Amino acid sequence: MLLLGRKLEQQTLVSLGGGTKVINRLHVSDRTSKSKYLINSGADVSVVPLSAASKHRPLASLQLLAANRISISTYSQHLLTLDLRL
Repeated sequence: MLLLGRKLEQQTLVSLGGGTKVINRLHVSDRTSKSKYLINSGADVSVVPLSAASKHRPLASLQLLAANRISISTYSQHLLTLDLRL
């Protein structure tokens, strides 16, 4: 699915073996906040950076674990409504 008539962003990776691989990623932009989001349909949660206002909130009960087994604290849950102008 392409939104706003834009192509998927591409990155090219070059391996030590000499081969290349093109990676396509779908991003959408919220025109109101000018924020850009990576679309990952296989994710259970999305993580956004901690805002200055959120730093004074108590920790939420949801605790995430990174692939390297480091704990990621969460502070709140938000439902984001994006202005895609579709």
